[in-house]
Amino acid sequence: MRGLLVGVLLLNSFFLSLVAAANGITPLSCWYPWDYDTDVRQWSDNEWVWAGVRGQVEICDGQFQRVLTDTVKHTAYWKGVNVDPSKDVIRRAYPEYAVTQIHYRRTNGDEGYATAYIPNLYR
Repeated sequence: MRGLLVGVLLLNSFFLSLVAAANGITPLSCWYPWDYDTDVRQWSDNEWVWAGVRGQVEICDGQFQRVLTDTVKHTAYWKGVNVDPSKDVIRRAYPEYAVTQIHYRRTNGDEGYATAYIPNLYR
């Protein structure tokens, strides 16, 4: 009886693999690691900008698929530079990418951006 059961199971798995191959269906191997990026600009202990973003991404068969937008966290800190939080700090999360960007103006007049972007480690 045990041999019959093993034979039936093997035969069924063989037929299932034939059906999957005929339909071009291949199982995806997906995982959901955390990805992150930071961009730090520092001119002194009292003049710096830090943009960061982290979140989970979906990787299937080694390829980036999407950002899981409900897991995204943004970080935006600065000291000694001029930043208008309502206009100069961008926090966005889309399935294609997530970004934190800070437009800063230094006291010497120089301007620039600190930008953190995912996917970063899994592009």
